[in-house]
Amino acid sequence: MFAATRLSSAILATLTVVVTSQSIATANAASPTLEKIRSSGKLTFGYREASIPFAYLGADQKPVGLSLDLCSAVADKVKAELKTDKLEIAYVAVNASNRIPLLQNGTVDVECGSTSNTAERQKQVSFSSSPLAAPKDLQGKTLIVTQGSLNLGVAEKVIGEDKLGATIVQTKDHGESILMLRTGRAAAWF
Repeated sequence: MFAATRLSSAILATLTVVVTSQSIATANAASPTLEKIRSSGKLTFGYREASIPFAYLGADQKPVGLSLDLCSAVADKVKAELKTDKLEIAYVAVNASNRIPLLQNGTVDVECGSTSNTAERQKQVSFSSSPLAAPKDLQGKTLIVTQGSLNLGVAEKVIGEDKLGATIVQTKDHGESILMLRTGRAAAWF
């Protein structure tokens, strides 16, 4: 899980799980997604095959990554909500073009990815954020955002709203972001 590793606890200020229009995080007996999972006995996660370190295929060709760790915790919560120990977990590869349509049509129940939460996407699917660091813990720190990510706007908003006085550094790719965290040159990755 995220708290179990030093690197992963520092990796993101927030990580997002995307679910269908009825959020599993706030699921109740009337949730169509939860009812589908209950009746089928199966929870299907969508994942990216090459979005290291969030979701990717490991050496054994099975999905792994930080987002999959988070989705494992979601599966535990769903089992608890359904009061069952038996829940089949399935994985479906998704990409930037099909992840939201596959959520909407029920092919996947939850996307385990780093999909940015935007107003436009909120009209299509629900988002659940899991903060890994309190904004006050980022006061005066260096934060990193991978270039081209929509998370730059999120980071700027958090810094501005909470008057953090933090510095944002954009990295060229996820590998550089991880390196900056491992070497202590950044406190969080958006």
